[in-house]
This record gives sequence, C-alpha cells and structure tokens, in this order.
Amino acid sequence: MKRLSTKYLAIHCSATDDEDIGVKEIKEWHTSPPRNWLDIGYHFVIRRSGLLEVGRPFYEVGAHVKGFNMESLAVCLVGGKGGVNNFTKKQWETLDQVIWIAKVIYPDIIIKGHREFSKDVNHDGVITPDEWYKLCPSFDVQDFLHKRGEFEE
Repeated sequence: MKRLSTKYLAIHCSATDDEDIGVKEIKEWHTSPPRNWLDIGYHFVIRRSGLLEVGRPFYEVGAHVKGFNMESLAVCLVGGKGGVNNFTKKQWETLDQVIWIAKVIYPDIIIKGHREFSKDVNHDGVITPDEWYKLCPSFDVQDFLHKRGEFEE
C-alpha cells in the first residue's frame, strides 16, 4: 500500500549484539511466524559497517510503529540488544546522512526513536522511561539530534 503522507522518520534498532545482519535476515524474521508480515517492516537498514540497505520500498507503508505506519518512514540500526548503545561510528555517520536526506525530501519531518511513540500513560505531557513499551532504538534520538544541531521538540 502506498504511503500518502510522511510526517515522521522513526529510528529503530534490531535488538541484536554485534552480528553482521541486514535486510535479508530481518526480512526473514518479519515474514516468518509469528509475524507473517508481507515484507520487512523497515524502509532502510544500517549495517554494522555503515552500509545502508533498502528494505521495504520507500513509497510504501511500513510495519514498524503501530498506529504510525501510514505516515512514517523507518530506519533500523543493527545492534542495540537489551537497550545497549553499541552502534559503530560508521552507523552514526550513515544515520546522519539518512536524516539529512529525509529533511531535504520532507522539510517538516519529525524524527523520533521508536520508544518516543509510546503512550503518555500518566498524561503529564512527557514520555518517560517507565512508559516506554520498548527500549528501541537503545539511545536518545532527541539528544543525538541536538548534538548534530537539529533538535526536534
């Protein structure tokens, strides 16, 4: 199904150690039981080497953040098992390029980590760690954006 709008870039992790996996392996996880999805959920995967692989076609609806798939692109960094930020320098460089390209194509895109899409359970206007339904992407995306000079509110 074609994505009709793009409001978000959702950043994910594969929740793996330092294995060298990519689109092929993640697609197998996503298309096998219990998920049985039609394709890999992410549009892009950044391997440990920093290589950017294309997953689900760019213009299609992904399968990565329930309730937000119709209006978001997804990039997955390989690593991040158990909430540990074990990403490589090359992965950070590639993520920076993906964000830059997304901002060129969609100037108003909002960049968030998967866990930032959690519900504000106590309705205080802030999604805190005790409200995260996932640790993904295993780092603070807003801090990363702030350090690169593109803080998102």
